[in-house]
Formats: sequence, C-alpha cells, structure tokens
Amino acid sequence: MKKLEGQDVANISWCDANLISFEWDNNGRDLILNWARNKKPIGVLTCTWVRELKINIVMGENAGGNPLVWNAEMKGISGTKWILSFDFAAQGVIEFTCNEIFLTVES
Repeated sequence: MKKLEGQDVANISWCDANLISFEWDNNGRDLILNWARNKKPIGVLTCTWVRELKINIVMGENAGGNPLVWNAEMKGISGTKWILSFDFAAQGVIEFTCNEIFLTVES
C-alpha cells in the first residue's frame, strides 16, 4: 500500500472516477470515500475534520450505478485547510472543507 497526502492527492486526475462508497470514521469527524476507475481501485480517500459538507447526488428514474466524476477540485488553503469539490455532471456534487487529505492506494 502507498499513502499520498495533500498536494500529491490533489494532483491526481479524478475525471471518470467512480464513487464506490462513503463512510464516517472517528465518531463522525472524518469522511472516507472509496474510488475506482474502470473497475480497478483508485484508493481510499480519507478527509479529516470534515465540515461544511454538501452531498447532492440525484439519480434519474431507472438510472443507477456508481456516480462518475466529471471534474474535481482540491485546493489547499494556508496549510491547514482543504476545500474539495467533486462534480458528477448532471448527477450533482459533493463539496466540503477539511483539515487533511490522504489517499491510500494499492501498490
């Protein structure tokens, strides 16, 4: 396993990544997002001290499957805060602020 953090995570291309699942950790303080691309795991993104969370994903009638990222932005602010936005095109967005970002990937 390889662990990336901060700007190294932000530099990854998130286009066409599939959101597989999300969960809370550390008593609801941290958000964990599991990602894959072309049925291969991208990794597990851990975001610490999440706040200002907005999840708005809408599936149309008779539509399903994992939401597909059209664009993602991750911006570090003053070394102590990250602003993340995952745009799922017509399906919606996930946006939030957190303290740190870590991506654990299979080697």
